[in-house]
Amino acid sequence: MESGDKPPLGEQVGIRVAAVSLKGALGAVPLIGSLLAEIAGQFIPQQRVERIEDFMRYLDARIDGLDAEALRERLADPERLDLFEEGVVQSTRALSTSRREYIASIVGNGIGGDDKAKIEAKRMLKLLREVDDDQIIILASKLMRHQRDRAFQERHSAVFDLPRVHMQAGREEFDKAALYELARVELVRLGLLAPRFKTPKKGELPDFDPKTGMMQQTSRDITPLGRMLLRHVGLAGADEI
Repeated sequence: MESGDKPPLGEQVGIRVAAVSLKGALGAVPLIGSLLAEIAGQFIPQQRVERIEDFMRYLDARIDGLDAEALRERLADPERLDLFEEGVVQSTRALSTSRREYIASIVGNGIGGDDKAKIEAKRMLKLLREVDDDQIIILASKLMRHQRDRAFQERHSAVFDLPRVHMQAGREEFDKAALYELARVELVRLGLLAPRFKTPKKGELPDFDPKTGMMQQTSRDITPLGRMLLRHVGLAGADEI
């Protein structure tokens, strides 16, 4: 801007003030703050600044094994920088603390890891964008350690509360059932869950679902891709099944 120019009015002024606040907030983060404040000092609305700061603190914890110079070198890689920028964008839209932790875990893996980890992280971050927090819990419930974990089931009862639909049910129950099923169907579409079918006995036809006309499913199991996503967001161990 030339010295004689006036700053733009309206929303842009608030956004510029938010950018200054953001850089100040990030500067307080121990290792990553001052360096990434230079990169992230973009025009971001004030109400999302705290989400980014939260994300940065989680990210800082994930890459605390890197010193400032090593971090600077890694972020000189356009792909790692792109990964970081995507993490910032997703964090501005992340309404829950858990979500920001998931994003930071993936980004930290990509920044701190080798080229293979970097590629995996970019794909996992893109995949995470397609999955909501409840669907992450559905995936986690398929891990063996959660199969009989009553505390886990009770903690997330709202996710696993199967709607009871019957002839006298109202629209609210039918809507809830439709959303309940949609969450699981989308996980199948993304390759994170796979349907299991009952094997018919010799000479018998398989059972078909009268609603869909497809073979009747007995359950949906987590796939290798689903486990990979859980590992990247920090909800599964390296060898967990």
